[in-house]
Amino acid sequence: MKRLLMALGLLAAVAMSALVFSASGSASSQTQWSYVSPYAWLKSCPYTWCSNRALLPRGTGVIMLCWTDSQWAPGNYWSPRWFAVWSYYGSGWVHSSYVYNQSWTPHC
Repeated sequence: MKRLLMALGLLAAVAMSALVFSASGSASSQTQWSYVSPYAWLKSCPYTWCSNRALLPRGTGVIMLCWTDSQWAPGNYWSPRWFAVWSYYGSGWVHSSYVYNQSWTPHC
C-alpha cells in the first residue's frame, strides 16, 4: 500500500508539473482541484489509527487520486469513504467528509 501511495504521489506530481508548465498556462482549466474544510489530517492509510502525516489547513487544495471504503469514521458526516490525495503537504489519505468540490476519481 505504501508503494502504491508513493507511486500515485509521484504520478500526481509529474502530472501537476506538466499542467503548470503547459503552453496554455492555465492549470485550473485542465484539472479539478478539491479542498479541505475545516481542517483535516493527512493520514498514512485510510484508518483513524494510522499515523498523521500533516494537518491540512482550511482551504488546502488537494488532487483526488482514488478512493476506497474502509473504516467508518466521523467527520463532517459518518462515512467509510477515504480519498488518496496529493497536496502541497504531500500525499496520503483524507476522510471524504473533509473534502469539498469532489470530482470523479477511480477506485484504488
